[in-house]
Amino acid sequence: MRLSVSHITRYTYSSSVRQVTQNMKLTPSEHAGLRVIEWSIESDKTTFGEMFTDGAGNHVQTLYARDERNSVEIAVRGIVETTDTGGVLQNHREKIHPTAYLQKTHTTLANASIQELTRETVDTISESKVLDRVHRLARRASEVILYKYASTTVTTTAAQALESGQGVCQDYAHLLIATCGVIGLPARYVSGYLLASDNLSPHELTHAWAEVFIPDLGWVGFDPANRCCPDDNYIRLASGLDANQAAPIRGRSHGKSQEILDVDVAVKSMQQ
Repeated sequence: MRLSVSHITRYTYSSSVRQVTQNMKLTPSEHAGLRVIEWSIESDKTTFGEMFTDGAGNHVQTLYARDERNSVEIAVRGIVETTDTGGVLQNHREKIHPTAYLQKTHTTLANASIQELTRETVDTISESKVLDRVHRLARRASEVILYKYASTTVTTTAAQALESGQGVCQDYAHLLIATCGVIGLPARYVSGYLLASDNLSPHELTHAWAEVFIPDLGWVGFDPANRCCPDDNYIRLASGLDANQAAPIRGRSHGKSQEILDVDVAVKSMQQ
């Protein structure tokens, strides 16, 4: 499927700031399920550092705005061709060994409640049926968290989302990562885009899911928020241990100011 992406991010500041630095993972890396046809990132009166590929296969670039200003706008536009690979990530170049993703961050650490949830979910499934166990954990994550837009923040942990019983795609992914950690499976957070539908807001088109390393298959994507595995409606951007590490944009500025973030995203099919 051929998809077009328009992703405009605007930072507006209540008073002037200077030396804005944004670390960007806004360019998708190719794999068997994704081919980049054209892709650009633009921002007025800023400087871009050289793009590099990190050990996880993410394309990383830094933006600098050194003058005083009250706003920064970053515009991403591109066209990709996607293929449904059944959720399996194939031909993706990365150097980090899967076992590195057994480590957990503050947001993906399993507390007693998550450990109990995991045991209750998979105890009746043979340890040899790894894929079945993960599918069940993903389904369970979608059952114990009710999707509610803006119900959590970027700092919400998997344990907090489970306790409150509500969250967004970030929280489903964090919870699945945490439960997979309990049974010793490497899992990571993935950021990206999802093909537009009538019931999704622009903020929700920037999406998140999890990938779990399955023996004999490799990395397999699971989207508990939508109860499916990623298909050709998904555009994979970046991965990391959690939402913070896989964030498409993460930055800082100098100056005492309140920051207002506005995001405008459009993902459309170009099929005739």
